[in-house]
Amino acid sequence: MARGPVVDRQVAQARRDADARAAHNRAASAARLATLLRLPPTERFAHLDDADLRPEHRTVLRRSLRPHLPRSRSRLPRLWPRRARLRVWTSRLMTSLLAFEISVPAALALAWAIMAWHNTAHWMVLTRAVQFDVGRANGASESYTAGPGKTIVRYGWDGVPRTTLDLRDGTRVAVVLSSADLRPLP
Repeated sequence: MARGPVVDRQVAQARRDADARAAHNRAASAARLATLLRLPPTERFAHLDDADLRPEHRTVLRRSLRPHLPRSRSRLPRLWPRRARLRVWTSRLMTSLLAFEISVPAALALAWAIMAWHNTAHWMVLTRAVQFDVGRANGASESYTAGPGKTIVRYGWDGVPRTTLDLRDGTRVAVVLSSADLRPLP
């Protein structure tokens, strides 16, 4: 649907009016900036947030104040003074001592936990019947069969499974087992 010639003229007039207002605002802002730039830096600082200035003119005003601001103290000269070097080395030393104080006890605790785990007895149960030949001090040997379900204890650094057997004459004997005959307790 086409617009009428009256509407086209009104739209064109509105655009010309908007462009004229924008040009007037830019000129007024530029004139205000020129007056502010003639002021001393302390008075210019008070007008940083002036509502009459456009954003690009505020940036020009801020940049005109930059040379009058004090320099930052965080920049150290290339050759640091002795106190600054001492301060840096002291902080580095304290950081490394803190890391050492944390890591050494943690490593010792880990080593203690591993030793405790290895020295703890682990209970197992025989899965099938195992036959043993038990040798006596007098040279005689006696065979013994441990059936499935016999509880075995594995302990020590070597981790060798051992059990105690009650022989027919009432003596107890410690026997070393093969790990193929074992399964862990449920």
